[in-house]
Amino acid sequence: MANAACIDIAIRACPAGLQGTLMMMTAACFALASRGGDVVGSWIYGLSPKYGFQYCVIAITVTYALILPVIPFIPKEITATADGEPNPEGDALVFAETGGL
Repeated sequence: MANAACIDIAIRACPAGLQGTLMMMTAACFALASRGGDVVGSWIYGLSPKYGFQYCVIAITVTYALILPVIPFIPKEITATADGEPNPEGDALVFAETGGL
């Protein structure tokens, strides 16, 4: 669910017309993060033959708990519109920046 939420926030923050580029960047970052997480997880697991699994559980719990304090820092204008709902202010900004291209 966290991956879906991150992709949803990214797509809402994306300028009009760049959603395909954003999704390719998101897919690449997801693949890198997955493999990076595997490397870090195996390193944590290998720290102790007896307590490696517990260290991993603690690390995952702390990481997920740190998501909650980040949520209030997401700008309200990103989450203010529902999926598919037009955002006139955002569209006007994109139009002004691109000159109507």
